[in-house]
Order: sequence, then C-alpha cells, then structure tokens
Amino acid sequence: TALRHWEQAANIFRQLRNHVKTSEIYLFVCDVHLHRHEFTKAAQLQNEGMSWMMLAGDYALEDKILDVSFKLNKLSGDTEAALETLERKMELHKKAGNKLAQARTQMQYAGVCIDLADFDKSLDLLHQALPHAQALGDPLLEADILVQLGSIHFYRSQWEEAATYFDLSLHRYKEIKNLSGEAFSLLHLAKTGIEKNDYEKAMELLKKSGSVFSLLRDERAKAIVDTNKARVYAAQGRYWRAGRLLKKGFSTLTRINDKTGMAEVCLQQAEIARKRNKTGPLYKYAHQAFELYEEQQHQYGIFRAGWLIGAFHCEKRYNAETIQIGLRHLHRCVAIGTKAGLDETKKIQRIIQMTEGQTRPANKSYQS
Repeated sequence: TALRHWEQAANIFRQLRNHVKTSEIYLFVCDVHLHRHEFTKAAQLQNEGMSWMMLAGDYALEDKILDVSFKLNKLSGDTEAALETLERKMELHKKAGNKLAQARTQMQYAGVCIDLADFDKSLDLLHQALPHAQALGDPLLEADILVQLGSIHFYRSQWEEAATYFDLSLHRYKEIKNLSGEAFSLLHLAKTGIEKNDYEKAMELLKKSGSVFSLLRDERAKAIVDTNKARVYAAQGRYWRAGRLLKKGFSTLTRINDKTGMAEVCLQQAEIARKRNKTGPLYKYAHQAFELYEEQQHQYGIFRAGWLIGAFHCEKRYNAETIQIGLRHLHRCVAIGTKAGLDETKKIQRIIQMTEGQTRPANKSYQS
C-alpha cells in the first residue's frame, strides 16, 4: 500500500540521518492515521516525528509537529493536553514573529474553548485573530474564523447573527474555491434553518452540502449531513425515515471512531424518543450521549444531554433517588449554562425550583 511505501522512505532517510525528511514523512503518515481515527498508531508516529524534529531544530517542522500533536489531543478528547500544545505553538510563533501563525493558533484555541462552553473567551480570541487574518491577506483563515464566530452565536440560540457569519464564510470559501469549506458553511446554514423551523430551506442546503461531501469522499461530514436530515424528518413526524438515517450515520461514525459525532446521533435519537414519549429509548440514548460527550470533555454537549436526562427524571418523579439524579444533572447544566450565557439555563432553573419545592428527598446531595 501507499502507506507502506512512505514508511519505507522514512527508514531510508533515517539511515541517511536526514532529520527533516524523516520527521516530515512520519508526520504525513501520522496525519493519515489521524483522519482514520487510529489514535494509537498516530501517537506512535507523532512521537517518532517529535524525536527527529528535536534533532533537526527546524521552526517550520516544529510547527507541523505541534499541529499534529494538537489534532491528536483534540480528537482523542484530551482537552488539557490540546491547550498545552497550543500554548507551546503560540510561544513558538511569537519568538519567530509570525503574526499570521499566531492568529491561526488563537483560532484553534478558541475552538477548544467553544467545546468547553467558554464562549466569552472564544469571542475575545476570535476578535483578536480576525483583523490579523484580514490585514495579512489570508482569506482561508478569515473564513475559518467567521465559521467559529457563527458557531458561538448558534450555540447561544442567536440564529440571525449565526446565519450572518455562516453566510459571510460561505462567500469567502467560494472566492478561494474551497469546496470543503463551502459545504461546511452550507451545513451550518442548514442547521440554523432547522432551529428556525425553516425545514424546506434546510433540506435544500443539506442536499447541496451532502453532494459536495460525497464528491470529496468525506464520510464523516456525510454522516453529519445525514443526522441533520434526520432532524428535519423527525420534525415533520417521519420518524421511521429519521431513524434509518441515524442508524446509518451512527454506523459510519462508529467505524471511524468519531465519538463526538456518535454522541450527536445518540442525542438526536433521545430527542425523537422524547417527542414520541418513549421512556426507555430516551433514557438509554440520552445517557449514551452524555457519557460520550463527557469522555470528550465537550461541555456544550454535556449541557444538552444533561438537560434531557435531568428533565426526564424530574418530570417522571419515579422516586426520591431518580429525582436526585435528575437534579444533579440539572445543577450541572446550570453551572455550564451560566458560564456560557445560554438562555436555556433559566428554564432549567425553573424546573429545579419546582422539583425541589415539591419532592426534595431528605439527606441527599444536589451537587453536580
């Protein structure tokens, strides 16, 4: 296979003591394994590349190594290590005086903060990075930043602001003929349309983005498109069709070990179960989503799954123990929601007040 030939080339350069070429090949092969979500193999190759990079002492190579390390940390759910890697990247670029690379690192840092539901810090970082991307003439970086700004407004349920940023990013990607970027902007616009109950427009955008992802053979993105199509079908009451798409998407995401994507599918299945008043599946899928999000340290996902679990237990009120479980999840949601500035937090606080006031169990802890 092609990978075997690359590994053979790395062995030749290693014997020739060509530190830069050896490290570059290890990094390339590592990136391939990362795309396949083969984290153990990727980590081994990243360590090999790191050792040869230290011998080479090359700035550009060190940047590549740190970038691969960041991807590995983020995809494997090690948020703390991901942030530490980005701090090292920032120091490297400051020493080199590379303003553009600093801006891109700020954007990456903001992306992790979004996962942690620290939206204020994300906005601050992105507003610092955007002027540099514009002034230094990097339209790709500018478009990527616009997507993240849109995502923050999306998570805060500010649909019009989110759509504005996603639309701006779409135009930037079109200008530089970045097909993948265009498709993701269309996907984000579709998700915003779903939240605004504009299902016809959302489905049209999903079909367009799905066609591009099929052309690019991006299985992960295509699976995400399918899960959002399922949301449209579920909203229209076409549950069988929605379930079929979610099953297909989950199979793909499981095969490539995309746990955040798997969690999203489980959450959609839980929400469908709630609409259909199916208690067993709701409990099962919401807990599965919660555990997957928790493993990835994805705070916004934990908020959404925890809200479903907490509401389920507090609404059903089977006994004191289940109420305690529900309240524990809801209190954790309040902590995340307050930090992120999410409007849903007020609804959660009302449920807590009503539930605690009516059937608060004695001698129980409510801490998350």
